[in-house]
Amino acid sequence: YLDVRTSNRLGPTVRILGMIDRLEPKVKTHCQLWFSDAKEPVLSKVLEYKYIWYKKWGNYKQGLFQPYLLACQLPKSHWGSVPSSVSIVEQPCDTAPSNLRVIYNKPAEGEQKKKFAVCVKGLDFPDDDLSVRLIEWIELLTTLGADKIFLYNLEVHPNVTKVLEHYTSQGKVDVTPISLPGHQPNLPVLQHMYLKSKLNNKRQNELIPYNDCLYRNMYR
Repeated sequence: YLDVRTSNRLGPTVRILGMIDRLEPKVKTHCQLWFSDAKEPVLSKVLEYKYIWYKKWGNYKQGLFQPYLLACQLPKSHWGSVPSSVSIVEQPCDTAPSNLRVIYNKPAEGEQKKKFAVCVKGLDFPDDDLSVRLIEWIELLTTLGADKIFLYNLEVHPNVTKVLEHYTSQGKVDVTPISLPGHQPNLPVLQHMYLKSKLNNKRQNELIPYNDCLYRNMYR
């Protein structure tokens, strides 16, 4: 996500959400910032690993996937430009193992910010038909003035899928399919059992969609 808020002490910054299987990582890493009008990336050091979990809540252990927010500053030569994507590498000239699209949802000129939206963590209800309750809840939120509801979907009942598709077509709902990172299970049934039995792991994973929703919409 491109963060250009004037209060940011780093200047325009690319922020990357991720899960890392270590505590307080010390390894030096770099961002390869890719711009649409250039063949080579612009290099920037990862300046910050922000741990976005309160360690007293538990799961503060090496080897478990921990939620982090990384920050890379745009060089002054590129202030005012928006990178298309970013790759994280250990050495500046390493071949990147991944490439993430940079999100910068700046409102069009003259477009006013909306009042508020609602962010909903990953839905994990494969067997529960919550369609009627979901309809009541969406109608209540829109009546109270919510401009849009952003939901993240792990696995839901087929009737819930129909409800989400209906409200998506009306522009009231935005649904993003998600999966669990790393070696955590993503097979049907097994994923649900894992999330039911590993509550702290579940809550740590939830910080990714919550923060994605915040940063994706912070200028809207």
